[in-house]
Amino acid sequence: LNKKELATNELRKNALDILEAGLEAIDTEKILRKKITFNDGVLCVDGMNFQCSFYDRIFFIGIGKCALKGARIIENILGNCLTDGIALDVKIGELKKIKSYAGTHPYPSEQNVEITKKILEMVKGVTEKDLIITLISGGGSSLFELPMPEITLDTIIKKTKELTAKGANIYELNAARKNLSGV
Repeated sequence: LNKKELATNELRKNALDILEAGLEAIDTEKILRKKITFNDGVLCVDGMNFQCSFYDRIFFIGIGKCALKGARIIENILGNCLTDGIALDVKIGELKKIKSYAGTHPYPSEQNVEITKKILEMVKGVTEKDLIITLISGGGSSLFELPMPEITLDTIIKKTKELTAKGANIYELNAARKNLSGV
């Protein structure tokens, strides 16, 4: 917003251009609107077509720090074709059909576990006549959590903190999490 003030020389202008391009590349709304269209009852997601009249129910599950924004866009695109949905983000917001929940990040919590259970309950009993649209973004592996029966949430939090302190990247964190998590 204050690029002119900050771009006091060519190097700073170039750095700001690079940052701006990076932000543009991760703009949730632009990406989803480019990848998802809905015309004459056909939902097209990145080149894959889904005839909505074929499905009894259409669900949305959004998990991560772009879930709320993604949920708004999906509601806008699908309108009344959407049956139900849950957006699990670090923030909460007003939605029409999709329920919005805020969880914790970077460490999971009992709150995250409870919302994860709501997501699993929502999709219980789905069949091939149901369509589930899923958006998973950054923070999703911390937000969507249900410890395996023999593992406590405290163990997952402790292991995540230990690995983070040792400099583990997200791929290493998720490699460990998948051995501790029921989802």
